[in-house]
Amino acid sequence: MDIDIGRDEIEAASRRIASDIRRTPLLRIDGGQLGIDDVELWLKLEHLQVGGSFKARGMFNRMRANPIPAAGVVIASGGNAAIAVACAAKALGVPCEVFVPQAASRANESFDLDTLVVSKAIVNMGQPLKRFGTAAQGRATPIRKRTSHVEIHVGPREEN
Repeated sequence: MDIDIGRDEIEAASRRIASDIRRTPLLRIDGGQLGIDDVELWLKLEHLQVGGSFKARGMFNRMRANPIPAAGVVIASGGNAAIAVACAAKALGVPCEVFVPQAASRANESFDLDTLVVSKAIVNMGQPLKRFGTAAQGRATPIRKRTSHVEIHVGPREEN
C-alpha cells in the first residue's frame, strides 16, 4: 500500500500534536570526538520526549487524527510503542490496555531492583468518584469526578 505524505500532511500532524509533545533539542557532536574525522554528527535527543522516545509523536497524532471508541485503545508491544500509547491515552483521558510479551510468572522469586523493568502496564478509566455539592435552598448537586486506574507489572530484564 502506497501512502503519499507531503509537506501539508506533515504540517497538519505537527499542529495536531503541538500541545502534547516536547520540542526536543538537537546536539552537535564533532565526529573527531568519536574517532570519525571530518564528520559532523547531529543527535535529536528524543529520549527527552514524552514517554522517552520519538514514538509519542506518532501515537498522539494517530489518536488525535482518528475517532477513538469508548472502549479505548489496545496495543501489544514490549517497548516504546506501548509506553507512547499509554502516555497518549492518559493525557487524552482514554482507556488503554497494554499487552506485553512476558515469560512465565516469577512472583515467588527475589529480584535485584536494578534489573526490574515494566513487563505490563494497563491504564483505563477508574470508577467515577461520586460527591455532592451544595446548591441553593438546601439542595445538593451531584458531582462526578473522573479517575484513572493504573496497573503496572514488573519483572527482571531479559538478557539478550
